[in-house]
Amino acid sequence: MSTFVGRDARLFKDGTEIAYAKNISFKATASSIEEHTMDSNEPALSKPGNLTYEWSCERLYVNEDYTTLILDGTHVTIIFDHTGAGTAGKQLADAFVTSFDNSAGMDGGVIQRVTGKGKTLTTL
Repeated sequence: MSTFVGRDARLFKDGTEIAYAKNISFKATASSIEEHTMDSNEPALSKPGNLTYEWSCERLYVNEDYTTLILDGTHVTIIFDHTGAGTAGKQLADAFVTSFDNSAGMDGGVIQRVTGKGKTLTTL
């Protein structure tokens, strides 16, 4: 795909750029594991549990050859790097779409209000 001004992230499938996102954000959440004793209201043990990585974007511009694959839950790699160089920012591996909401009349290559999850978040 061509380089577009204003993109916040690029999506890759097997090393091929298949989409770019505008106004994308991600969130990392850890569950909390706590154990209490009978004689205290404070936890005796408190540590992070499983991590969850979620992402969302206002618009996803997709190469039309890949629209169906993305909406069917195909795993992709997302590189969050507004510079477009792929050398700064974060990379979310094994990411997939969990929901989207398109308006009537939108082109096949534009997906709106997209949310998803991913497996591994690393710093580039």
